[in-house]
Amino acid sequence: MWISWGPCFGCPWRQAIILLQILYLLPELVRAHPCYVGQEKDRNNVLRWVLPYAEPCRCTSVQFGGSNYLTSPKRAFALTYLDKALLSKDVTEIRRHYGIQCSVDATGPSITQQDDIIVRVSPAMNGSYVYWNESTATDNSGSKTHSPGSFFAVGINHVTYTFVDQFGNKAQMTFIVEVIIESNCGAALGMESGRIKDNQITASSSYEGWSYGPENARLNKTRVTGSSIGGWCALRNNDDQWIQVNLMVSTTVRGIITQGREDKDQWVTEYKVQSSSDGDSWTWIGVHASDATTINALVFIGNSNRSTPVTNYFTNSVEAKFVRIRPTAWISRICLRFELLGYEGNPLGMANGNIIDDQITASSEYKSRSVAYDGRLNQEKAFVQDAYHLGCWLAGKNDNNQWIQVNLMLPKLVTGLVTQGRPDVNYPRWVTQYQVQYGNDGRNWQYVMHAIRGNPKEFAGNSDYFTPVTRYFDSPVETTYIRIIPTQWHTRISMRFEILGCDDFPNYLGCFHDNDDHALPSNLYISSAQTLSKCFKNCRAHGKRYAGVQYGTHCFCGGDGLSYDKYGIAASEADCDVICSGSELEKCGGRQRNNVYDLWGR
Repeated sequence: MWISWGPCFGCPWRQAIILLQILYLLPELVRAHPCYVGQEKDRNNVLRWVLPYAEPCRCTSVQFGGSNYLTSPKRAFALTYLDKALLSKDVTEIRRHYGIQCSVDATGPSITQQDDIIVRVSPAMNGSYVYWNESTATDNSGSKTHSPGSFFAVGINHVTYTFVDQFGNKAQMTFIVEVIIESNCGAALGMESGRIKDNQITASSSYEGWSYGPENARLNKTRVTGSSIGGWCALRNNDDQWIQVNLMVSTTVRGIITQGREDKDQWVTEYKVQSSSDGDSWTWIGVHASDATTINALVFIGNSNRSTPVTNYFTNSVEAKFVRIRPTAWISRICLRFELLGYEGNPLGMANGNIIDDQITASSEYKSRSVAYDGRLNQEKAFVQDAYHLGCWLAGKNDNNQWIQVNLMLPKLVTGLVTQGRPDVNYPRWVTQYQVQYGNDGRNWQYVMHAIRGNPKEFAGNSDYFTPVTRYFDSPVETTYIRIIPTQWHTRISMRFEILGCDDFPNYLGCFHDNDDHALPSNLYISSAQTLSKCFKNCRAHGKRYAGVQYGTHCFCGGDGLSYDKYGIAASEADCDVICSGSELEKCGGRQRNNVYDLWGR
């Protein structure tokens, strides 16, 4: 824009236009810093071109002007002498020609790239506060979409930093914060969630190509308009069709959930399942025949409509890298959506000592050298308090009335057991078969049941004294007590073991005041038979993070996961010593005092 003087310079309207033009150009005039190139003699007394400025980085243009120096004056800064002068308004061109080294590169600020961040959270959480090192750049006057410590929702979050230097040069940095729900006790292995990727799912054939392909076989998958359908459909309807998943690593698989095609009445009514460690040799999921070597394949009952999920657990969980479903009967066409089920569980503390000696008791003990707390997985013979211990629990009697049990102190989700025998090659003794009971008060017990037969499950134990054998329950149990009942054994009842379960289950936070603000105000639940398990269930049902039990009968809930101050100030543990009205082995707070638990296990 040019300033036009023209006639009638003194006219008010003309003056107003001039003022607006000046205001429009003012930012450019402020930012502009013209420099003038001149000549002077170098050290060899040769007349050459120079930019006689201490801070040439400020130059936004170069033009002729100023003085030509015939002799070099004394300056506090060095000059670069050139044979040719450059007149330009391009900052990058000016710096390159005159050899100007600036602290800020003309191409933009220098940024330290932040790597992508992955955060794993409990299944109950809807996101997480995420921190990282603040990225810096010279003369940063830029902007950010997020800052360290921001709250990020579950899923993929894109973070963008834009930096602008004093010359208007920009540089941009982007990275991803991915918040993943992950639990070692989660049943689903990843078909529905996408944890199992498309390239891990293959099939014998697909009807009409990719739109009916195996990648569409995810549980609850719906049709995408103009694209893929909700489900996998085989090209042919015969017993040779299959769909399989490569789990990439050996994984405990315990069952399958199936659905039919989402948009048409086509579903599988019966199917068989195979497992493999290499994708070449396959074993049927089934039961052993009378010869104890042949496995008779089980036929699982599938769906009776296209939408209702149907769950089938295997008689025994399998360790497999590949799982293949073989439809044997169907309605209209072989079409399927499914999820794989599995429980991994973490050791709850027998081997590492997190479960202390007093929590482990038994029906009987063989002398004082093989007591209940010696029954820890991988325990060895050792001197304990100057007494020689055999490194295992040995029952005082060999009959079906013997048991060993653990008080977990608060309800946990238990998924299975790992067992060993007595660690002595000269006295090889172990349990070959056992049953499991569980309960919340140490008096009333339930059996861990067989998922198909509906009777107490007999778990296969050990076949030698040293090899750990892992057995998962058909369904996990929420319990405070777990009891193992040996039913068959080699020579003598002798055992070491570990309990597997969920480590993101309730975490005890301590005893806290219930002040006038009612720090845990929500969803009050009063019971004349109050237990920790009942209180936890109540708070979970209302989507709350914190559970507090008070004065034996009261259960309070609070917290939405976005903040942590959902209970009062700390109190003495002695103030929370009232026994729960429904369990004499559990404590339920005190008068205006809460035993507080974090249901997310943090």
